[in-house]
Amino acid sequence: MKSPTGDQALIKRMNTAIVLESVLQGAPLSRADISALTGLNKATVSSLVQDLIDSGLVREIGTGQSSGGRKPVLLEFVAESGYAVGVDLGVNYVRGVLTDLRGGVAVERTARLAKTSPDEVFGILRPFIQALADEAPESAFGVVGIGVGVPGLVDRGGAVLYAPNLGWRDVPLQDALNRAFGIPVLIDNEANVGAIGERKFGSGRGIGSMIYVSVGMGIGTGLILQKELYKGAAGFSGGTRAFVHRSQRPAVPLRQPGMLGAVRLGTGAARPRGGGRHRRGYARQPPRACRRRRRRGARAVRRHRRVARRRGRQHR
Repeated sequence: MKSPTGDQALIKRMNTAIVLESVLQGAPLSRADISALTGLNKATVSSLVQDLIDSGLVREIGTGQSSGGRKPVLLEFVAESGYAVGVDLGVNYVRGVLTDLRGGVAVERTARLAKTSPDEVFGILRPFIQALADEAPESAFGVVGIGVGVPGLVDRGGAVLYAPNLGWRDVPLQDALNRAFGIPVLIDNEANVGAIGERKFGSGRGIGSMIYVSVGMGIGTGLILQKELYKGAAGFSGGTRAFVHRSQRPAVPLRQPGMLGAVRLGTGAARPRGGGRHRRGYARQPPRACRRRRRRGARAVRRHRRVARRRGRQHR
């Protein structure tokens, strides 16, 4: 019985991706450099590089220094072979950019949101994205994708499960944009995409693990662990919690997802009781329990003062 063999087309696509990633990360590189980095034989690398050149993703940029034989021909990635649209969807604004495939910003636009219902936001978002896509210069692949950061919980299918500051629940935003534009669309929490951006282009470059905190009309966090975005088993890791003073206690439970972004935090916020110990459920304790704890604390202070005075008199 013959053992099953891999699909040759699939193997070629995988090897092409490996070669392209090598050029992206290490350019300028020669074909020999790619072969040494990837472990692929030189004939395979030469064939794959030629395919990438023919498709417009890679180009030759001249020759490098010789190590004894012919001068190697150097290669680089063509960032202008395609473009992408990135959108930051806020509570009262939409900010968008058109970038090349290396993240270089070509066009930037901003629009205001007067209303936040899903239909009205989509009525602004669709022409806004289309206007950015129309400004893309001619390229081999055109606009290849759309990414949107949303201030709320987003599931793995790109549906906005809950966005408290927008008043959204179960909005299938990714499906709507896929139908409208017919190209790949990625929807995620704005703190997650901010963490990725900071990791790749900002002060997080070269850092393996980091916490990104987004503070605006809401509060969100994105986690980068071992250079990858961490989203947890359910896809919702990175939620932020706080202690809220009882005088600012909201009428709805604090355990509700997104509640931190909906509560205005004042001087009594993030101030735990008990000498810095974060007591679970403090914001939900009744006033009587809080008064008893204050009385016990006051008695302890008076007792310590009496002991200190007695010791002072003994040493005179």
